[in-house]
Amino acid sequence: MSRIYKRGKKWAYVAYAGKDPVTGKDKQKTKSGFSTKKDAQLAAALFEREFHSGEYIQPSKMNFSDLCNDWENHYSQDAKESSLRARRIALKHITNVFGQVPIQKITKKSYQDTIDQLSNKFSNNYVSSIHTSANMVFDYAYSLKLIKDVPTKDIKLPKKKASVSDLEKSDSIQGKFLEKEELEEFLTFTHKNGLESDLLSFTMLAYTGIRIGEMIALKWSDIDS
Repeated sequence: MSRIYKRGKKWAYVAYAGKDPVTGKDKQKTKSGFSTKKDAQLAAALFEREFHSGEYIQPSKMNFSDLCNDWENHYSQDAKESSLRARRIALKHITNVFGQVPIQKITKKSYQDTIDQLSNKFSNNYVSSIHTSANMVFDYAYSLKLIKDVPTKDIKLPKKKASVSDLEKSDSIQGKFLEKEELEEFLTFTHKNGLESDLLSFTMLAYTGIRIGEMIALKWSDIDS
């Protein structure tokens, strides 16, 4: 049961927050600065609900670098040295940004911004590897109830625009274009076997790059005489 009281001109509450695992003594949660008694009561009720449902997270000043060290000790028990080394290198890019930041202060927005910046420096595959490593660390923190939410969840990994070289190497466009000889053969076949307007239509599509919908909408007034 929470106790609501006035501290100076503001209101505050104190509530039971479990037992200290080391001393066995009762712990208390105290928060002040509320403008009204009702605000303090509502905040106390919210705390009690989170505490009894197991959702409450104890305040912590642990920063990201310390979390990574803790996670690494845990991860190294089962991982190969090569895997650990790869994760450690990938995590340096996140540590460079959040190293001294308390993990409870790292937001999804700040993490997304970091991923966006990294995508301008590295390949998509490497950014994905960095993100996977960071996600493992934050999942570890979540499992220990060090954080309430995982900032790496549902993050959008930016996709870079494919270059001409990438497109030429991609199997996705194979068979979607015609070489010059193939186009000539196609138009010849169309002339002999197609409908009356097919040759003109396909020739215009092939040599102008116009879309079908745009071609259908053409009027005589659109044609430069």
